[in-house]
Amino acid sequence: MMGYSLKAFIYFLGWVVAWVLFSTLINAGFLAINLYVEGGKGKLITFIVSGIISIAGASSLYREVFTNDQ
Repeated sequence: MMGYSLKAFIYFLGWVVAWVLFSTLINAGFLAINLYVEGGKGKLITFIVSGIISIAGASSLYREVFTNDQ
């Protein structure tokens, strides 16, 4: 069975990868429709907002992944 530290590391790494992929896809879409220019503050805002969403998702699923009956 996987140790707690390894499981926590994989869980964290998975959420970081998901956050980066999600942010990049959203950013590409916004650039494609010319919502903002490349290199502007829009990219920063997109990554911050998607980071908040990712943290909320990771927090809400934390109890399901790390149950006490392990």
